Amino acid sequence: MKPRQFVDFAVKMFENKHPFLVVGPPGVGKTDLNNEAARRAKVDLITSHPAVSSPIDFKGLPMPNGKGEADFIPIGDLRKLVTAKKPTVFFMDDIGHATPAVQAALMQLFRARQIGEHKVSDHVVFCAASNRAEDRAGVHQMLEPVKSRFMTIVNLEPDVDEWVQWAIGAQLPPVLIAFIMWKRNMLFDFQPQPGLVNSPCPRTVEHVGKLLQMGIPIGLDFEVIQGAVGKGFATEFCAFMAIQSKLPSIEDALGNPEGIDIPTDRPDIAFALVSSAASAVKVNQMPNFTKLVARFAKPIEVLGMLLLKQRDTKYQETAAFIGWAKANQEYLF
Repeated sequence: MKPRQFVDFAVKMFENKHPFLVVGPPGVGKTDLNNEAARRAKVDLITSHPAVSSPIDFKGLPMPNGKGEADFIPIGDLRKLVTAKKPTVFFMDDIGHATPAVQAALMQLFRARQIGEHKVSDHVVFCAASNRAEDRAGVHQMLEPVKSRFMTIVNLEPDVDEWVQWAIGAQLPPVLIAFIMWKRNMLFDFQPQPGLVNSPCPRTVEHVGKLLQMGIPIGLDFEVIQGAVGKGFATEFCAFMAIQSKLPSIEDALGNPEGIDIPTDRPDIAFALVSSAASAVKVNQMPNFTKLVARFAKPIEVLGMLLLKQRDTKYQETAAFIGWAKANQEYLF
């Protein structure tokens, strides 16, 4: 299931109060997408972390009732489940890391929807997320009765085109977006490592973008990026960034877009040039910008216009952009 599909699915499940479990490798966005779905569904969201919980967190606190007995009293987030007055999602993040004892307590909460004598509000729906056993992320074997409490288990996988759209909206550096558009397999190459080494995934690639925005000290680019996403990604990305220093000047490219000598058969150069031009073009240069990007393959051309579309609304108001958009609506809207 792709990210957009998952959000649409989760909204439907929240609206119909059906519990579900989403599974996927680390860093693909399970938590963020669930949060987005909750916002779209306009429901309250309570996020729990069973991995660092004890069974009592989901059973309530035993308190003497004055009859020589003890009742379980809901505390913390559990109290919110009992008192919820409007649609509420109780999201258990990384449930696969919970110990069997905690899973058993959760199973009782799912099944009985009750904490001692206190009933969970009918407004509450349960959902959870987990990594996979093969990710070597410390996931415990999930108890069968716990799994069966969820109406369905769905798998989430990354999608390059959707990530690019998101990255443009998040204003990540154009050079990083261009690199992922060129080297699509670099968005996700998660490989569990025994040592302190990261792998490329949407989460760690975003970290690279934030590091670039922050400004990496001169001479430390490779070391810092390698620490974020691994050696393979860092090697290719740093080489890609180096290409930018060998590009024709952006002023020349925008001044003579149809006449300047550009190797259009080199995707690496094309992606780097278009992303750089999109970052530097002025509004009065829009006619020439559209001529420049039109020299390249459609994915590169579209990337340039998408970067501008997100950069500032004033570009969308130009005749050049409007004309291009009318001819290419399926790529922008």
